[in-house]
Amino acid sequence: MILKDNPTVKEIFVDYIETHFKRIKGKIIRFYQRITRGWDDSDTWSLDHTIAKYILPRLKRFREIGRNSCPVLHESFEFDRDFEEWNEILDKMILAFELIVDDEKSYFDNLNAGSDEEMGNYIEYSEDRNLKINTGMDLFCKYFNHLWW
Repeated sequence: MILKDNPTVKEIFVDYIETHFKRIKGKIIRFYQRITRGWDDSDTWSLDHTIAKYILPRLKRFREIGRNSCPVLHESFEFDRDFEEWNEILDKMILAFELIVDDEKSYFDNLNAGSDEEMGNYIEYSEDRNLKINTGMDLFCKYFNHLWW
């Protein structure tokens, strides 16, 4: 018999079965967690990404339907001016969350940057991207209590 004569094949087969059952066990555990608490532990692996994926579509919809909500942004409130500025603030927040959600894709797309010029472009892109994310997150924190209508 092939398994008896070749321990390497036996080891590979046993390893494959063990790995397969570990994956099934993990899927069962995550399924149970989703049923009992609405999320599973894998959501915490990249929590910033998970939260951004949750917030992004809601923030976009808030901008679409929040036609009458606008915080007072200046001492002399003028609805049209403040509303336009509020939408610009929301756009910066949305862009920040979009960049976070797309982070994994953009990271792997640029991981194999070959030449020094490509790497320089990636570094410049990363710095610009991080600035936009930080600006949007600062605005999100500052205006968090104004996200209602």
